[in-house]
Amino acid sequence: MAKKELNVDQGEGDEAGLNSIQKARNRALRTLNVTEFVTREWLKEMQTASKQRRARIVQQTIGQNTAFAGTVYVDPCAAWQDDKTRIQDVLARYHHKRAAVFWTDGSASKYGMLGAAVVWRATLENTWKDGDWLEASYAIGYQTRGAAAADAELFAIAAALDIAQGWVQNDRTRFELVRVYSDASTQLHQIRKDAPRDFGPMLGPELAVKALYERAQWLADQGVKVELHWVKGHKNSLGNKRADTVARMATEQQTLVTLADDAFDSGVAMTGKMVTEKGVPAWVKEQGPDWVDEWLWRANRGFYGVQRKLNRGGAEETWVGDELLAQLELEAVRLQRAMEL
Repeated sequence: MAKKELNVDQGEGDEAGLNSIQKARNRALRTLNVTEFVTREWLKEMQTASKQRRARIVQQTIGQNTAFAGTVYVDPCAAWQDDKTRIQDVLARYHHKRAAVFWTDGSASKYGMLGAAVVWRATLENTWKDGDWLEASYAIGYQTRGAAAADAELFAIAAALDIAQGWVQNDRTRFELVRVYSDASTQLHQIRKDAPRDFGPMLGPELAVKALYERAQWLADQGVKVELHWVKGHKNSLGNKRADTVARMATEQQTLVTLADDAFDSGVAMTGKMVTEKGVPAWVKEQGPDWVDEWLWRANRGFYGVQRKLNRGGAEETWVGDELLAQLELEAVRLQRAMEL
């Protein structure tokens, strides 16, 4: 199927485009006919199963008991500082190109798009109001539907370390320090404890969590200190706000301009059709059953959640949230497999 371009009327902007998607989505969802069997107890069981599966995938990817080759700071006081204050200790090294400082963020839309951003400044000494911002934007895509913003956040941190590694490899500078600011407190806590549960978008066998650990180790082997710092999102950090804007733009542009073919061929959000194991890419199957189940879970995200909402009349007070409802997909896929036998 050819890519579909949304007809956004001039002057209406994002709102018209999003309305077009929503109308198409609603028409598709009204065709669903699934028996309601969802209970909160079942949801809790599925949530536990999901965490266990993700932990196994992470261990398979980075190895068991692998330590992060850097330092993670999650200081609630420092997190509220403005950028001028938080970078005072690296000004001299930054000026002499012995330090790199990045701000990262990730974004996810309810239509299934993910975006990520890494921003940095040409100098830390000029005005912070505008100008001197450099950025890298990542349109991660629609094929990652079902992945939470946490996956985009992790992708962004790994991307910052990848940029730093590229600079060192190209001999542009001799860094002593690479510092990354992120508002992804949950992911930073996990990395700090060397117990990551999120691993990034399923774009290929090389997951973001593996890239993050490998880039940090490579930099450490070159004598570069790696620091990850938590910054309170959308508050006093201009770098964080800038990264948030760039990440959201990457997400919104994907949503408004084009939807990938599989979004219409098999995407639950648009057609109400469940993706079966036949639709799983070969590279996913090569990684093992946990990867297959996780990919199918993400591909079919919202299938039962939407039906629960429709069966309850769409009352917001009965809606338990996309994150929790996504945990149903493993059981749904198993039921589908049994029916196909």
